[in-house]
Amino acid sequence: MMWALLLVLAFSSLTEQQAANQCPTVTNVHPKSGLYGQVYTVTGSNLDLVSHVNASNGYGVVITEQGESELRFRFQVHSGNNEVITFNLSTNSSVNCTSIPLEIHIYGISPVVSMVSSDDGQPGTVIRAGGCFPPVCGDNSTSYTIKVGGILVELLPQALTGSTYNSAFYIRLVSINDSIPDASIVLVSGYGTEYTLAGRIINYRKNATLISSITPSSGQTGTNVRITGTDLIGLGGLNIALQSVSIGGTLAEVIDSSQTEINIKVSSDTGVGTQDIVISSIQTSTDNNAVLSGPSTNITGMWTQLEDGVITSLVPPAAQTNATVYACGMRLLGGGSNISNVNIDGIESLNFSIGLDNLSNPSLPSECIRFIVPENTTGGFISITSNTGAIVSTKTDLFLSYANITSVSPNRGQEYTYVTLNGSNVLSGYNSSDNITELSVECGGIPASVLSYESDSVHVRVNPTNLINALSNIQITVTNYGLTFTVSIPNAWTYLIPGQVDVVTPSFGQYGTRLEITGTNLTGYGQSVQSVRILGSQTGNISVDPYVEFQVISSSESLVLLSVPQPFNASYTGFVDIVLVSDNGALVTGSEVFEYREMGRIDSVNPSQGQRGTYVNITGFQLFGYGSNASTVRFGGIEAAIDYTTSSPSFISVRIGSNSNLTNSTNVTISIISDTHAIVQSSSNWTYLKEGVIDSVTPSRGQFGSLVTINGSNLLGGGISIAQIYIDGVPPNIVSFNEDQIIVTLGDHTSRTDGIPSGEVYIESNTGAIIRGGTFEQLLPGNITSFSPLSGRLGTIVTIHGFNLKGYGSAITNVTVAGYAALSESFETDSSESTLVISIDTAPNGTTGPIHIHIDTGAVIESSESFTYTEPGSISTVSPSTGSEGVGLLITGSLLEIGSDGPAITNVTIGGSEVLRIVTSSPNQVTVIAGPAPIIGNSLLVRVISSDGSYVEGGNSFTYQNLSLSIVGRNTGQYGTQVTLNAPFPATEVASVYFDNQEATIITTQQIDSNSSTVAVTTPRPQRLGQFTVDVSVENNRHIFARLVNGFTYLPEGAIYTVSPSFGQRGTIITLTGERLQGGGDSVVTVDIGGVAATISNYSDSYVNVSLSGNLPNGQSSFSDITIISNTGATITRLDGFMFIEPGQITSISPLSGQHGTIVTLRGTGLLQGNMDIISITVAGNEAQLMDSPNDTYVVVQLMHGMEETGSVIITLDSGAQISSNGLQFSYITAGNISSVSPPVGTVGTIVSIVGTNLRGGGMEAAVVKLNGVPATIISETDTLITVEASIANVSSGGVEIISNTGSIVSGENSWTYEELGNITTVYPQSGQQGVSVTIEGLNLIGSSGSGIIEVTLAGIPATIVSQTNATVQVIAGYSNSSISGPIVMREATGPIIISSFNWLYYEAELVSISPSTGVNGTYILLNGTNIIGRTRQSLYCLRCKFWLHTSL
Repeated sequence: MMWALLLVLAFSSLTEQQAANQCPTVTNVHPKSGLYGQVYTVTGSNLDLVSHVNASNGYGVVITEQGESELRFRFQVHSGNNEVITFNLSTNSSVNCTSIPLEIHIYGISPVVSMVSSDDGQPGTVIRAGGCFPPVCGDNSTSYTIKVGGILVELLPQALTGSTYNSAFYIRLVSINDSIPDASIVLVSGYGTEYTLAGRIINYRKNATLISSITPSSGQTGTNVRITGTDLIGLGGLNIALQSVSIGGTLAEVIDSSQTEINIKVSSDTGVGTQDIVISSIQTSTDNNAVLSGPSTNITGMWTQLEDGVITSLVPPAAQTNATVYACGMRLLGGGSNISNVNIDGIESLNFSIGLDNLSNPSLPSECIRFIVPENTTGGFISITSNTGAIVSTKTDLFLSYANITSVSPNRGQEYTYVTLNGSNVLSGYNSSDNITELSVECGGIPASVLSYESDSVHVRVNPTNLINALSNIQITVTNYGLTFTVSIPNAWTYLIPGQVDVVTPSFGQYGTRLEITGTNLTGYGQSVQSVRILGSQTGNISVDPYVEFQVISSSESLVLLSVPQPFNASYTGFVDIVLVSDNGALVTGSEVFEYREMGRIDSVNPSQGQRGTYVNITGFQLFGYGSNASTVRFGGIEAAIDYTTSSPSFISVRIGSNSNLTNSTNVTISIISDTHAIVQSSSNWTYLKEGVIDSVTPSRGQFGSLVTINGSNLLGGGISIAQIYIDGVPPNIVSFNEDQIIVTLGDHTSRTDGIPSGEVYIESNTGAIIRGGTFEQLLPGNITSFSPLSGRLGTIVTIHGFNLKGYGSAITNVTVAGYAALSESFETDSSESTLVISIDTAPNGTTGPIHIHIDTGAVIESSESFTYTEPGSISTVSPSTGSEGVGLLITGSLLEIGSDGPAITNVTIGGSEVLRIVTSSPNQVTVIAGPAPIIGNSLLVRVISSDGSYVEGGNSFTYQNLSLSIVGRNTGQYGTQVTLNAPFPATEVASVYFDNQEATIITTQQIDSNSSTVAVTTPRPQRLGQFTVDVSVENNRHIFARLVNGFTYLPEGAIYTVSPSFGQRGTIITLTGERLQGGGDSVVTVDIGGVAATISNYSDSYVNVSLSGNLPNGQSSFSDITIISNTGATITRLDGFMFIEPGQITSISPLSGQHGTIVTLRGTGLLQGNMDIISITVAGNEAQLMDSPNDTYVVVQLMHGMEETGSVIITLDSGAQISSNGLQFSYITAGNISSVSPPVGTVGTIVSIVGTNLRGGGMEAAVVKLNGVPATIISETDTLITVEASIANVSSGGVEIISNTGSIVSGENSWTYEELGNITTVYPQSGQQGVSVTIEGLNLIGSSGSGIIEVTLAGIPATIVSQTNATVQVIAGYSNSSISGPIVMREATGPIIISSFNWLYYEAELVSISPSTGVNGTYILLNGTNIIGRTRQSLYCLRCKFWLHTSL
């Protein structure tokens, strides 16, 4: 069975008689289903003729209101079953009309609650209600809301699954101001009908949770808190559980919970100060296990969050196991009275207390906890746990580090050994920058000298002891602010027997003497001897402090090699102690084991100055330093060469080495090192002169004979002449020399000298000084291997072959052939310098000799073969001797062509200009056609040239005559420009016109006189780009030319760079941009696109704007060329520059008629021409507004106000193209008009009739009707009448607007006013039985329409209206057979419904007994029962008994 509201309206068709008699007609009924007792509204026409309404089941029907277009009736009684009832609307018998049946589905079952999950609740409680609800029970609405105690509560559809919404619902109680002990449940259907769900009353509490105590009432992070009370988790029998507890918005850790006690732990990040505690619960749906938020309790002012304790310092910062550590800071007791635990990274300290002991550190807080570092820990974070559970911990940057000594290096040694103690925090966590008042280190109980220390290492020096070969403990003690902290390591050090010096060899010497020391453990158990010192002597002539240090050359445990240092007193002689210092700091001493003797000295140096290579003699005392010979002599550190053949302790001869780092140094130290390494020095006997420098060698390479220049400074090395000089190992010939420049010519490369450095210049002065430098490469000399031909005459081209023909120079300066200079102005070889081409000059016949190539370096290359000059030719005559371009010439002479085997004639020039062609040639005569004239009027040289380059010439042989050729008008332009020439030939003789040898197109020729004509031509396309000037020539039919030199200037051709848009159709506006678009002219006369002429709107040299005047034939799509033609005839073309696309076409318009607001859909092809933008659309000549996003096939517009016209639709694109609907037409129809709105004032529920013409604006139906902008519910509609029901809205005035399904808009301004909705403020009494008089008071109860209240119900029971005003309505309560509660509902005649925000209560009354049951007038009777006089104290008046009876409940 379908539990839904159903309406079946069966309207009988009107008979002709009914139509003639104006019988009633029905258009609609509302609502279309419902319960008995409900009022139904019928709309139509002639309804005032209806006399009565009958129900098919025989129960009563009451007409409550009746008019011509509207009738209302109430179905008073019902059987209680769900059934379809036919209501017949009948007229009086005097009116001959057939009754009209209306079939309405009536439901007799009201919504009911069969169970609730809890009848006790508070704000947030989730309650499940089961029963029967709409659309199964009650009306057919598919949605409803729930009120509890008159309070709208939250409906929870998420707690249900599937379609169970009609048999169960979940609600969440909301906040209320006061508790409602007996709160009824009311279901409000989607139609606004309220159903009191009888049988269940909820005790709706404002707040059920009571807090007894919070212990403690304050604390820090981690504090354990106990909350006690009742209903702590909240009321609600639907699977309620604790969700969370938060303090100041921060979740706390829940330990355990019940309705009477909750234990939590305070979380971090809780704000300091008085904080609210919020207890939140959750409930679970029994239908789909959905988790729902439940009640929550806010506890205010009962908890104070204290600032967390903090450990700010650890004293010491690091420690070993069992060491005492102080954790100092603030609020260390965590808000409690004592501490229960101290641990390090989870390991508990069993020994802790509160206090500072004797800690006297003014920078530390006064609050400290002392504890002993437990075993099995290596440090970490410190946590102090209060007796409240609060935990105070060190932060991430503060933790106790572990202190220990991990290594001792070395771990054994003798006295004075350096020892490094490494580990972790060996200073108990302190470092060198901390306030360490005392630091001591003991090795085996013997204090060591502390040298330096850091946080992880201490460096000490072991002091002497008697403990030999015994393991000893090491302990580091740090004192800080009165507290002493130790870090130790057991059995870590062993003292060993000290080392001993046995023999020193030699036992005497001087500064630099090399000593050899032998003994035992000389390195003091270290790796090596680091230094050796002289600490004093028996005579006391050397101070112990400072000491003198030896240079250690090598060392081992048994042998040390040393170099004796200078004594502090240079004149000291005698014995001294030697102390060996090991790299580990140990000391090994030898007493009086070496004797200082008198130092050797240098008395004289001759000469006293010089440079590299200078010979020097040295004299003095003990020059060998008590050795047997000198091994090295240095001048300023530069080693000199020793002449050992003459050396003795008093005399040494040397040759100075290179002094490049000591240029111009005076008082240069001379050092003599003996074979014993003793050093004898002098610092004032020698001056290094500035060493000679070669700055440049030019050229840097060459061959025999090349001139080379050497530039530099001090090239003679302090001497006066050059003893030897070599360039690349080859001695050259000296041309000149001085200190700054030496000029030489290169010698034969075969004379290279062994032992002399190659690739550079080597100069040796007469003093022996040597100057070296520069770079030079002497190469094999260039060579002529062959040349061809071996003979010739004037002009003959000779090709020379060989290698290095430039002789390594940069240029060839001259070439001579048998002593005569060649003709060339410059001589260039090929890139490999193996080929040189020359032209020979004239010379006497038979002259013979070699070829010489002269190089700019001075080198000369000579051929081994000879060249022979032959007999020259001659020109006798040139006939004719005058003429113009194209004339034939006969040249006669001798040897013009050299025999049948010799070179043939290849060219003839006149004044240097080539003839057009050679006709015939022989040794004695040549015929030619004259070429263009290089000059007019001068007699020019004629030259006959053979294939070998030789030529015969004759002076002043031919003179060119002037043939006048001119250009009339424009002499500049581009390709295609029309040019007019005045030619010196008759029109009939003009054969061709040339521009730079490119033939032009002759347009016309016109005779001027017998010898001249005008020629019009079109310029040919040049073979060059850019702007340039060319000759113009006219040729006649006799091949005579008239030439105008530089007669025409070609301008750069115009170019079309961009075409925008590059595609389109007829009407498209196109912009062409580029350069020189006017073709060098003054205007653009034609633009052609694919053969379609374009209309020119404006132009310049850089742009042309046109619009297409047509499409390609048949509307085809194709790429097309663009051609611009200027007024000069010049053309500019862009190939495939534009694409014609198929024209757009509108194929359908829907609808084909409409008015303002109508939505019109245009469909077609190419509507946007690809991706163009629409700039306007006109419909029948009226502008339309573009809607949505158009595309190539679909455009939607909305009609604006327009004249009643019929016409085409035209789309105009931003390209200028237009797409027209052509044969398709659209018609503007007469605009709709609203003539009246009745009533003009109302509120939600008011039934409004809108009368006018064409109200649906040409559409099929009204889609939206708005009253002052608020959509109303449409009840019925025609083109002349639309009936709507007003929706809820604020008080306001405005117009009525009807929007049809086509979007058309019909509106009436200032035709509707929303008034304030009526409001029931008070009712008296608020409960009662049938017959009770009820006074209802409020505001605007009957509205401005004045139509009045037609129906009042109390808790859904109809009441009888007694009287009514805008402020008061008096009614008599109707009959109810049960106790029910519900709102007061009043319905105005125009439709608005006013519902009270409070309920009216019907209660049951029962008369149980009357005693006595009979009597006479005046008999007193006793009436017993329930609520027999209502729930108010009043007098009961008995009309029948004629007496008053006073009673009370």
